[in-house]
Amino acid sequence: MTGVKASESSQAIVVNDPRWGGAAGLLGLRPGFCSSPDYDALFALGWPHIRFVVDGHREDDEPTTHALRILAMADPPARFAWPRRVAQGVVRGWGLPSIFELAPGFQEFRVEAEEAVWKPSAITPEEAGTLLACRLNQDVPGVSERGIESFVLLLEALVGADVVGSAILDELEQAPVDTLLSEWSLPPQVTFHLGFLALRVPRAQSEAWRLRMTTVLERCFAERPKLRRNGFRGAGASHARSLHLVLNGGSAAESSTDRSLRWYVHVADDSVLVRMRVAVNRAAYEPDARLVFLGGPDVLARYGRDWPKLGTTDAQRWFFEQIAPIAAPEMYPLMLEMAGRSLVRPEAIGWFVKHAAATRAFLEETAGGDGTAATYARTVRKALASAA
Repeated sequence: MTGVKASESSQAIVVNDPRWGGAAGLLGLRPGFCSSPDYDALFALGWPHIRFVVDGHREDDEPTTHALRILAMADPPARFAWPRRVAQGVVRGWGLPSIFELAPGFQEFRVEAEEAVWKPSAITPEEAGTLLACRLNQDVPGVSERGIESFVLLLEALVGADVVGSAILDELEQAPVDTLLSEWSLPPQVTFHLGFLALRVPRAQSEAWRLRMTTVLERCFAERPKLRRNGFRGAGASHARSLHLVLNGGSAAESSTDRSLRWYVHVADDSVLVRMRVAVNRAAYEPDARLVFLGGPDVLARYGRDWPKLGTTDAQRWFFEQIAPIAAPEMYPLMLEMAGRSLVRPEAIGWFVKHAAATRAFLEETAGGDGTAATYARTVRKALASAA
């Protein structure tokens, strides 16, 4: 994403471009939500649905090897900071009509995929449009929903939100209604990310995009009046439904989806609905710090109860990196438990080292009690003493 630089660690991200002063998402800025103003801005701009490209990363010494390794994964781990050359390679791969030669018991990269990954030049706005057009108009075997999210957000990081969002809208505006209403697995996920891209362009451009989205959606309603009456109830995933979710937030999520929490990330005007949906959710889901921003501390408290269900180191690290910048009392017991028994204990203990002044009273009180929390607190206090 232009305007943002990052080190290899996503915990060292700095917003340093004056252009962000006019970004539409900053209208929702909540000073003090995070431990730094930079992260306050990033949450307002859609964190954690945001990616960064970095220069000088060690993986860029062998970008082709690392890009092919990621493309070969059925569901690659999420990460905020990507090496620039690796990012270019995976974006070009994920934007192809097909990545693999497939046969029973056989899978091999297509020559076109290997060629795309080898290409060293920067992705141009014209190439970005071609890649997006492909992903908007067909599914592709071997790419997961996480891959599609990374494809869109890394392309944004490489060429800018204005280029990516405008290219998506250009394609949707010229698509026939039958295409806009076709039920797909992955293409509507590209369109769904317009909601995040619109947070990161100037306010006037964001409003212009919303008008364009509304016009496309109205064209669908004009040809299929039942859709408007039913609010897409019973309809499957389509580009039109994604536009409905971006434009109409909570009412759209309630009427047109299975009410999975992933559909509530654009509900910016109904924190009660977000909290309720998180509270009553029974399905397995991946915690999303965007819902903490939209729903408040109650969502964070629920995550504090549910995080142990994340069974892998990658999943727990992704959760930790998402929530680590948040400044709220509910963070203290959550991080203490992660410092005591998670698969990312060093990172959680390091969080207490970084926030030693703010958490000192909590640790002292907890360490003076009984039970596992007291044991964890005493362990963390020893780490703080060693780091002093």
